[in-house]
Amino acid sequence: MLNKPTKASRKSLDQNKHTKSATLQVAQHGALHRNRNFLSLPDRGTHLLDVPGESLTHITSYLDVPALLNLSRVNRILREHVDKDSTWYRALLCQFLGVSPESDLQRVQSLVLRRTEQTWKRELVYRHIISVRWERSRTSTITYSPLTGRISDIRLVSENSLLASSTHYGVVSRSNPLSGKVFRGFLDAAGTLNGLGIGNPNAEFSPNVCLCRIFTERTTAKILWGFTHGEVAVTAANKVADPSRTSAAKFSRSLISEQHNGTVTDAVWGRGGDVFLTAGIDGKVKLWDAVKMRCLWTSPVLQDVPSPTSYPSHIDFNSQKGIAVATFLGGEMSVWWGLSPFYIGDDVPQVNQVTIPLESPPPVPFTGISHLVLDTTSGTSLLVHLLGGAHFHRYNVNLVTGEVETIKFGETNGSIRSLKLVTAVQATAQPFVLVGDWVGTLSVYDWNVPHVQKRGPVQPVRQFPAFDDGDAVSSIEWNPWVMATGSSTGIVKVWDSLRFHLLRTFQPPTRGHTGDPSIVLEREMVVIVLGDKITTWKGGPVKKGNKIIRASKKGKNNALAKWRQQVDIYRDISESRREIEEEQSQKRAAYGREKDQLGSLEVLGLNEREALEYVLMLSRDEEERRDPSTEHRPTQSSSNVKVQASPRAKREVWSAGVVGSSGSPEMARPMSTGSDLSDEKEFPAVSESISSRGSGVNGIMTPVKSQRSNRSPPSAWSTPLKVSSKSGTASSKRFPATVSMSPSTSTSASKRGEREDWYEEQEDRDLKLAIELSLVEAAKK
Repeated sequence: MLNKPTKASRKSLDQNKHTKSATLQVAQHGALHRNRNFLSLPDRGTHLLDVPGESLTHITSYLDVPALLNLSRVNRILREHVDKDSTWYRALLCQFLGVSPESDLQRVQSLVLRRTEQTWKRELVYRHIISVRWERSRTSTITYSPLTGRISDIRLVSENSLLASSTHYGVVSRSNPLSGKVFRGFLDAAGTLNGLGIGNPNAEFSPNVCLCRIFTERTTAKILWGFTHGEVAVTAANKVADPSRTSAAKFSRSLISEQHNGTVTDAVWGRGGDVFLTAGIDGKVKLWDAVKMRCLWTSPVLQDVPSPTSYPSHIDFNSQKGIAVATFLGGEMSVWWGLSPFYIGDDVPQVNQVTIPLESPPPVPFTGISHLVLDTTSGTSLLVHLLGGAHFHRYNVNLVTGEVETIKFGETNGSIRSLKLVTAVQATAQPFVLVGDWVGTLSVYDWNVPHVQKRGPVQPVRQFPAFDDGDAVSSIEWNPWVMATGSSTGIVKVWDSLRFHLLRTFQPPTRGHTGDPSIVLEREMVVIVLGDKITTWKGGPVKKGNKIIRASKKGKNNALAKWRQQVDIYRDISESRREIEEEQSQKRAAYGREKDQLGSLEVLGLNEREALEYVLMLSRDEEERRDPSTEHRPTQSSSNVKVQASPRAKREVWSAGVVGSSGSPEMARPMSTGSDLSDEKEFPAVSESISSRGSGVNGIMTPVKSQRSNRSPPSAWSTPLKVSSKSGTASSKRFPATVSMSPSTSTSASKRGEREDWYEEQEDRDLKLAIELSLVEAAKK
């Protein structure tokens, strides 16, 4: 009889499972097993963990960042290897610079390497994230026009604030490059509104502006203006990045005695924005104090210039070391040093100068300078490129002896279109020069090449085509993470700064829009200026499966919620409507005032020209009355239009009167003719402020003028008419009381002068009364 099979318990099965897994785990790590079940198995010693560290580093150098992070999660030994900073350093050299694990880093390969993080692991991780974002981010570009006219210069204050200047209108606008919203008010070169206006280019503009240089430090901006008549001005504005308020600025002008005698050709800010340097068409270079707005130093004019048109076209300035350089159109270059005591005040300034003749190839005549850069990181070096030349030069100036040595760079074929000198901020970094030519090729030159006698031009260490279609490389921008190149057709390409691998391409905002683009490049953001358009792009998080690659460790989503975006959009729309309504209300008020003025002139039967002629006539009469010594000479008007005005009142004939107490006949009052002017129903009440009191001279009463304010001279329109009668007669309301004069004093010159002054004042009062009567009649009609 068959026995019923026994069923093993759950507990015994779990014990056997754990024993077998533990035995297998021990066998995988190479332990010696005495169990007979594993005697027949081969030795399972670890082949990967027994590899030497150099070989393991060689293998991991070819792994990208996600693979290295996954490898560190395998076990403890591999995690310790991946955590070493040398592992990430070799991986970065192999993947970004093409250096094999067994080779050493050469000088040529380390030219473009700039370390931005504390560890090489963070450096490689961040570079990988930035490259992926530039290549795969689906963020759309934003294009807008912050100004009416061509944009001459831009400066990025922060990611949410951009300053754009236009020399055509002489204004600087504030905008948000990520949303395209233009902030209210312009910073103008006239100093009238300076951010307090409504942003109307037809009202907020300044003519005669030839250049504009912007300096920013945190949220403070300083704008340097140069004018065609030689004046220099500075606008200083605080909190320019705040969109919720208008940026009220301080405007300062230079003195007339200190400005240039002609157009300002170039200007450059010093470090910190406290001083700046300008050059003018008068052949002088001036150093200015930006705080007090006064000239600190003026360069002497070159005496041995070949032509009177030789003036400085390009300048550069290092305020920390007090070195300035300028190139002249005549083919000379001057270097000054010792300028720092002017604005530091440590000791007595002693400015030294050296003049260097610029070399031009024999087939090509000297036509001017296209690039001038001053480098003071290791000595004093000058980068100079002539217009249309295929080479650029480096001038090493010895400030102690004044000696100058020249090094030529470039190839024999082709012509240089753009240059970019990348200086070495870190001690281990090396400076280099990026050069773009007219056929679309980008070259890299080592800047610190030692000077060797009888050597040809220095050749580039690396070269690659930036534009395959043969467009000229018109602009170059570089930072430690990415590099951007712009073509003459408006196309902008972004490259990796180490591998020179193409990451992204930006087309012009409008078809057929060509020109040299200006580029502002950040870590994950680019701002492109082409004509009057600004194009902005910023990389965002990239999805990889269900995960998002982020640059921060916290992993928080920085994107705004949809309801928040809608609130911001509604707020922007309401602010735009409010600004439009304010502008329209101001226009309506201005048009209303103009319409009322034209209506009042039409009632009087005058046009604008006739009214202006009449006001000028009154002002001339008033000026003649103020100065008794001025001769009354008739002046011919510039207009042929006749003005209809009431005739000047004639002096009436005086009749004999009663005899005074001294026996001399008194001057009788003239008899008033016509209608009585004292009727208050027909005319408004008017009065005349003439005192009836007099001063006695030999018993003779003379009229005394009323006392007037010393603050402002009397005007025929500001003083109301008053009538004060000494007697109760009706005629005394218009004419003063008569005075009795003796024959001995009737011929006195002083009394005649006073009487004539009184007549002139009476004539002005009569004229004003006639005008008031005409206004009352017009109002009744």
